[in-house]
Amino acid sequence: MSLQRIMSIALNVVREIIRDNLMYFIVFYAIVMGIAAIILPQVSLGSHTKILLDFGLALTSWISVFVAVFLGSGLLNKEIVRRTILTLLPKPLSRAEFLLGKLFGLLTVQFIMIVSMTVLLMFFLYMFRYSYNFIGLLLAQSFLFLEVAIVGAFALLFGSFTGSFLGAFLTFGIYLIGHLSTDLFSLFLLSKNKNLLTISHAFYLFFPDLERLNLKNRVLYENHFNVAMLLSDASYAVAYTFVLLTIGIFIFSRREF
Repeated sequence: MSLQRIMSIALNVVREIIRDNLMYFIVFYAIVMGIAAIILPQVSLGSHTKILLDFGLALTSWISVFVAVFLGSGLLNKEIVRRTILTLLPKPLSRAEFLLGKLFGLLTVQFIMIVSMTVLLMFFLYMFRYSYNFIGLLLAQSFLFLEVAIVGAFALLFGSFTGSFLGAFLTFGIYLIGHLSTDLFSLFLLSKNKNLLTISHAFYLFFPDLERLNLKNRVLYENHFNVAMLLSDASYAVAYTFVLLTIGIFIFSRREF
């Protein structure tokens, strides 16, 4: 496995997405946040900082997830439709390297986007003299990156054996379930049916618990973070992404074109 070949694929992904879509998302974020920074203080009754910060974090999350779902699910299918994959794979480029390059490229784009939107958010908070938890903000955005890494890995996994539309649909479904899995599991625990409890436990283990990576409320309402819990949640995200990538490579390596 060659790191140089993986980085070449990743760089091509970054160039293609930046050329086609990236700037539009960042400009859209800047416009919406500018409007929100002007309007929210006039329609809210106090807590301007929390409202603007909450909205900015949520908007960053929505845009990042949108990119991970819809662009990520089409990365492989685009190569298949264009038939360019037939010219790439016969070269000394393994399918594992190809998939790794696609994921690293997508994550690089996500990193650029999240950093850009975070800088814009801090700029608007500074312009309107709003105080906030700087470390908490950076932690929230860092864990958002881990969340979209899982979502992007799911998008590539589904893209390895389905089309773009179905892959995006399945990935978005996983995203929604991932944020509801803890609540659903807690609801199932109220039942005394052992079979239902077994199914719910398997359900909880299979689907990602994305709420573990959602630090928005902790940034808004808490001033301290549990370091051990943060390390545990970060390790969970990395391990889950690795497992998804391994499964995706296994499926993609056996697909015929």
